[in-house]
Amino acid sequence: MIKNRFRFIALILLPCLFFISCTTSIKTTWKNNEYQGEPFRKLMVMVVHEDEAFSRDFENSVAGFLRKKGTMAVAVSEMMHRDSIVKYQQFERTLYRENVEGILIFSLQGLDPEMNFIPGNGEYLPSYYYNYYAYYYNFQAMVNAPGYTRPDAPVVIESNIYTNQGDMLVWTGRTSKMKRSSVRESYAAAGKSTVKKIKRAGLIAAD
Repeated sequence: MIKNRFRFIALILLPCLFFISCTTSIKTTWKNNEYQGEPFRKLMVMVVHEDEAFSRDFENSVAGFLRKKGTMAVAVSEMMHRDSIVKYQQFERTLYRENVEGILIFSLQGLDPEMNFIPGNGEYLPSYYYNYYAYYYNFQAMVNAPGYTRPDAPVVIESNIYTNQGDMLVWTGRTSKMKRSSVRESYAAAGKSTVKKIKRAGLIAAD
C-alpha cells in the first residue's frame, strides 16, 4: 500500500518537474552574425538580482556547469561584493585580472511594451544593450528600486553574452513568460538551458 502510494506520488511529480524544466528552458535566441571570434575560453557569470545570496548561489551554479562542459568560468560574486552598484572601473580591473573573454549576464525582464525587446527583430536597440556595463547598471538600478515588478506580472529570464574586448553583444536568449512570483525556482533550469544553447551555437567549446 505504501509502495503504491509513493509510486502514485512519483507519477504526479515527474510530469510537474518535466513541465517546470520545459517552461524555463531558453525558447527564443538571437546570435550576432558580426561576431567572427573563436569560442569563448573563459566566461564571467553574473545575474542582476536584488538578493545577493541568491545571486552568489546561481552564479556559482552556472559557472560550475560551464566548467563541467569544458569552459573556464568564474562567478562575479566570488570576486566582488555587490551590496551597491559596482563601478565600471572595478569590473574592468576584475575582467583584466581574471583574463575573462566574455561576460554571461542574466536578468529578469518585464513584458510591458517598453521592455519587450528582442535583438535582431528590426526594432531599435535600447542604449543599455550596447555594452555589458550599461546593461548591468540599467537593470541593477531597476531591481533595487521599490516596486520593481508586481508578483503577478508576466516576466521572462533573459541571458546575454558580451565580449570583454569591444563590448559586443554576441548572443541573447529568453525563456517563455512566467509569473514573477514563481521565477526564483526557474533560474536553475534557465541557466543550464543557456549553457546548452550557447554550446550549440558554437560560442563555447565542445566537451
